[in-house]
Amino acid sequence: MIHVISQVIVLGDVIFGDVWVCSGQSNMEWSLSNTFNGTDEITRMAEYPNIRLYRLNHMTSDMPQDEIMNENLGGWGKTDDATFVGGFSAVCLLTASYMADALGKDTVKWLSLLMFNRKIFSCFKAFGLIETNWGGTRIEPWSTPEGLAECEIDDFVNEDQPQQSNSYLYNAMIHPLIRLGIKGALWYQGMKARECTLTSIRLAINLSHRRI
Repeated sequence: MIHVISQVIVLGDVIFGDVWVCSGQSNMEWSLSNTFNGTDEITRMAEYPNIRLYRLNHMTSDMPQDEIMNENLGGWGKTDDATFVGGFSAVCLLTASYMADALGKDTVKWLSLLMFNRKIFSCFKAFGLIETNWGGTRIEPWSTPEGLAECEIDDFVNEDQPQQSNSYLYNAMIHPLIRLGIKGALWYQGMKARECTLTSIRLAINLSHRRI
């Protein structure tokens, strides 16, 4: 939230913390509402106002994109929004809440600027979670061309299902994020592409080199 008053810019509802990228296929896309005790977990997430959520739409590109394409940049979701939380990645949210618990609520503070009142709250560690996944996809569409070349994977384009084309998901749903100050990443994918494990390894290495 930004207010401009007499040339003074006031930022509101701002927290500072670690940004994590959560990606993969249907395992990562599985929503919190579909988990065991999903209703209880959705309610529990409201206890973590330090966690903010952003979910990318499904999109593909034959070229690496520096900006997110065709996206409604409406801001980050909050954990007290039951509808948004219920549709968010269960693995991503549950992992973040576990890390917040493990790091302890008494040792980390987050800063909130509410209009003209500056308040500091004792809370859990802050996390910004970015969900970028697509169920039923192979590992190759998420991989860089360099990673695929090292794994000796031939070029592949599926015009009917572009989400299955080599590097198309990396180009549209990972590459726009590499300029962010990413603290870490969660990757969850089945073994459909187990015939070339090096591709997965190369993807992880490539992301880590870009601070994801």
